[in-house]
Amino acid sequence: MVPTIGTLFLLSFVGSGVVGTVLLAPVRRLGRNAGDLILVLAALGAIGIAVGSLASLLWSEYMPLFGFMESGYRLAILLALLFDALTTVFLGLFVLIVARNHAAHPPVTTERKSR
Repeated sequence: MVPTIGTLFLLSFVGSGVVGTVLLAPVRRLGRNAGDLILVLAALGAIGIAVGSLASLLWSEYMPLFGFMESGYRLAILLALLFDALTTVFLGLFVLIVARNHAAHPPVTTERKSR
């Protein structure tokens, strides 16, 4: 059981590091369209990690998950629940804002019409 939990914690750590780095990187220098797409994909990945962590933690409060069961809401559990929920809400808002701005200001094309 411990190797399963340890592997999942490692994957969560690595995934969080990757999406966090991408969200902090200056990807908009690649262009507005490409930068926005990369940021939205990274934000969706981070939301997936946060929701997965939140769901797993809540599950383990009520029934065993890979042989482990949490008991009681100590400070570390409460903070994990809070931060996973805040991550989901704020990055969800970020995705909506980027999508709304993208729809309001479509990219300018430089195509020339032939006569």
